[in-house]
Amino acid sequence: LAGFEALARWRHPERGLVPPSEFIDLGEKCGLIRRIDLAVIAGACRLLREAATQGATPFLSVNLSAHHFVDFRVIDKLAKILGDSGFDPAHLKVELTETALVHDPRKAREVLTQIRNLGIKIALDDFGTGYSSLSYLHSFPFDVLKIDQSFVRQLGSPGRTHAIVETIITLANRMGMVVVAEGIETSDLIPPLRDLG
Repeated sequence: LAGFEALARWRHPERGLVPPSEFIDLGEKCGLIRRIDLAVIAGACRLLREAATQGATPFLSVNLSAHHFVDFRVIDKLAKILGDSGFDPAHLKVELTETALVHDPRKAREVLTQIRNLGIKIALDDFGTGYSSLSYLHSFPFDVLKIDQSFVRQLGSPGRTHAIVETIITLANRMGMVVVAEGIETSDLIPPLRDLG
């Protein structure tokens, strides 16, 4: 086990645990997404800090909404969460999608650079599904590239997917980035990914 990705669940009194696909969009529309994101990060950092005291040092990946990348206050809030929890920033990965960069790329780059200066790693999530992935790889300080599950799940099928995944892995390796394949839910996907390194 290398680490965890913290994903929100809404504990509803009647419906039980509601997945993020059913409430994150609403959180974005009504302006609560920043509070949701930061609450998830704070809770996960506290939990994993406790695990670290027992000898484990797993990484923690967290998603940040596009709304954070136009607001420099997120840097102070992340620093406070790290300070309060005692979680090592070297084990924290902030994940964002390309859509988080579209509205104001210059400001997003500044915010990301300052987050990285805290010692936090930056991951580009769902790579390959956006419209200008290569220009973002060139312009932003990414440490991790996550290959979208739509490519990974097709690795066993005939077609061009194998060449696409191989190209993404080669590109990321040459740029000094760690590569993560998303959506591995069956054992038949493991051998082709291992073959690709």
